[in-house]
Amino acid sequence: MKYLILLALLYSVPNTPAQKYSRSGEADRARRGGPAVQDLKREQALSPHMLLSNMFDAMEKIWVPNVYGEHKSVEFRLRVDADLPARAVSRRVPTADTGEQIDFNLDLEGVAAPNGRYRMELEGGLGEVEMVHDLRRSLVASQTFRAFSDTPKRGRSDNAGLRNYRSYLLRHLNAMKNQVLNSGNYRSVYAGTGMHMGKEVHVIRLYKPLSKARKPLGKKPIPLRKMWTFWHEGGYEIWLHHGSFLPAVVFYTNVDDNVFANFSIDYTREWLPFRIDFTNNSVNAEGRGDIVLDFASDRTLRGFSLRFDGNHGVSLRADATLDFEGAPASDAFRILPPFGFRKMNRDHLKLMIMTEISGGLLKLKKHGINFKNFKF
Repeated sequence: MKYLILLALLYSVPNTPAQKYSRSGEADRARRGGPAVQDLKREQALSPHMLLSNMFDAMEKIWVPNVYGEHKSVEFRLRVDADLPARAVSRRVPTADTGEQIDFNLDLEGVAAPNGRYRMELEGGLGEVEMVHDLRRSLVASQTFRAFSDTPKRGRSDNAGLRNYRSYLLRHLNAMKNQVLNSGNYRSVYAGTGMHMGKEVHVIRLYKPLSKARKPLGKKPIPLRKMWTFWHEGGYEIWLHHGSFLPAVVFYTNVDDNVFANFSIDYTREWLPFRIDFTNNSVNAEGRGDIVLDFASDRTLRGFSLRFDGNHGVSLRADATLDFEGAPASDAFRILPPFGFRKMNRDHLKLMIMTEISGGLLKLKKHGINFKNFKF
């Protein structure tokens, strides 16, 4: 499922060589379009490490209720619609200024387990595709090409031992906590306490000490291989609600990868995040959007919607529903190659799916996107 999210993120991540900016002014770039704290004052007794530790404890207690421990599978449905002018993909290509438009849509449904197994069916810009992963092997089958690839998995899945979705969520939350608080990579500073939207917030700044050897500025965009780990770099400013210690606003600054953004979070009375407004100030990918979350009465997530409108004509919409269940059926992830389909090399089939079926994705390839970077 990761490559689908990569496709969505691709539309809001810069894909052209960036301009050079001075490091001293980059914190201001992340703040563009974001809120400003009022009446900021320091309270000397507050420890930034303690405040951040309280934040992670509150996220675990409120956002990851025990009921997730009963859920060992999830059925999901996702709809993605994107409208992308060619000039937003690459300004290096002469045809990118002709008004050429790239439209992409995708419907996806399936079932997944917390240990990494999944079965899903895709329909839309990629044609009709079935994908199955049972930890030992993965299968990709294209109905359009009547072809499949069946690939053994030699490495162990990172989540192979997880049995329920509470363990899954806590694993990722604790990984973030360890990176921020225990890795020794970050330093934290308490900047003061002020007012935001009529509520008191504590301002914490996280940064990595600068090394003597620094990468040149603005040489290239963030590589796709770093899409899941780029947040390990850069710096943060986090505003925490007084009392609950949950984040109200987050500013993110990553000069080396040209990623700059800010997020404002609205909560229900139970302190569940129901809306996240964000401003993407990344170089050549500026825009605004929001994520709206829907929770069931037991505080489990049952759906979300995403909207992003870029300054260069980019439009992205996504809607998803989630149904958490008990243990999956014994044959939910069984791999059985379709009868009459021919077997192909995985990379060859992947390239055929992503270029031959959708004219829009073929245009993406023409404008310099390397499809081999996508993992599925």
